[in-house]
Amino acid sequence: MKSNCALAALLVLVSNACSAVATPVAEHRGSGAPERGAAASELELRFPRASRSLAVGGADRALSLAELAKSVSLSTGLVYSFDARTQRALEEALPVLTRPEFEVAPEQLYRWFETLLLQHGFVVSAPTALTPPLAFIELATGSLPASAALDVPFEHLALLAEHPALRVALTLRLPHLDVRTLWNSLRSLTSQGQNSILPVANTNSLVLSGDGHFVRNCAELLLRVDQSCERDLALDQREVLQRELEARPQQR
Repeated sequence: MKSNCALAALLVLVSNACSAVATPVAEHRGSGAPERGAAASELELRFPRASRSLAVGGADRALSLAELAKSVSLSTGLVYSFDARTQRALEEALPVLTRPEFEVAPEQLYRWFETLLLQHGFVVSAPTALTPPLAFIELATGSLPASAALDVPFEHLALLAEHPALRVALTLRLPHLDVRTLWNSLRSLTSQGQNSILPVANTNSLVLSGDGHFVRNCAELLLRVDQSCERDLALDQREVLQRELEARPQQR
């Protein structure tokens, strides 16, 4: 996936983005991504859980992504919609699979199908919850409106692992990073395609927008960098204090 290359370069580019002064942080504490909340999120409401496994293979010909979309729809109740151009592209996309026959468990169904969609250049967008639930499959051409991205609260970041092709937007607070310096370093990596990183004016926050795979991986990496900066700033402050103490004249 193209976004992997961009994510691999992040650690090199953020080395100068630590803030000069540490600021208190109330959000985003902890060693990893937040856990799924007990209540169903908007994301779960728009994507009903699958009722049965998906049997793949066993036919004389390869299944197209269009046929897989129909099978996923039958299992979940989610209705996929796409225009004629996208339909032709889905029908022509024939994933090459190394196993002739297998089953995808219900809890893995969205992740498995959307991973194939992303691999073949498609993205998914979910409009306001409808009955029956509806999602759009579109070609990732870079021309989709920003309004197509689903706003995902930070506390549901972990859910994006289940929807790697879903277009989402997430606000990430990074109190120990200079987000404008960070943005200037990273914008060349996201200047093309669906993925983008934008600073929020006069804050220590970034808005990450793009497919779920990019947004989740990018957010988790930037959180680790922010935590590293917090540790480095704490060490720097202790060193300054130690030097000040050593420079004071000895009291008799």
